[in-house]
Amino acid sequence: MLSELNNGSMKTATLTDFLRTPTKVEGRMNLFIMPKPRKVLRRVAPSTPKEVIAQVETGAVRISRRDGEDLVLLRAGDLDTEHKGIALASQIMRASMRHPGNFGAALCELFPWTALLSASELASYIADMNRLVWSATELGEYALLRAKQRSWEGTAEIYAAGLPTDVGQELDWTHNPVPTKP
Repeated sequence: MLSELNNGSMKTATLTDFLRTPTKVEGRMNLFIMPKPRKVLRRVAPSTPKEVIAQVETGAVRISRRDGEDLVLLRAGDLDTEHKGIALASQIMRASMRHPGNFGAALCELFPWTALLSASELASYIADMNRLVWSATELGEYALLRAKQRSWEGTAEIYAAGLPTDVGQELDWTHNPVPTKP
């Protein structure tokens, strides 16, 4: 159960109710915190602009104004991810329409670097993208699609730089740089 403010008193709402409608928080201005699909957002009644900005870290915030159209406040990176994700999904869908029934050919035409992938890697890439492009478009969440695309493209870049493609095992990537000796 979730609690929400309602004219200064507390009332209880179910998770389903919370996800169905934006949550309205009364304060110096009306503030709606827009939940993203299948995500629960933390809500605090803001009293200062700094607190409103802090809410943006959990997702888009809709600010209702009496004297004008509502405003939606979100991080620039989130908007950029969405725009780039929409562009990537659109490119892939247009290419797939040029190759009806052959999603792999569409991806290979669109991204020439796929020629550097082994047959099994190419099959995995095609399966990943086929699954992710349609679900990302349906849900409006493109971060995973973009991350998977960058990952496969990075693999091709490494092969282009000379790493042998027949290593025969998964590479272990470290997130901590290891100093090298000159």
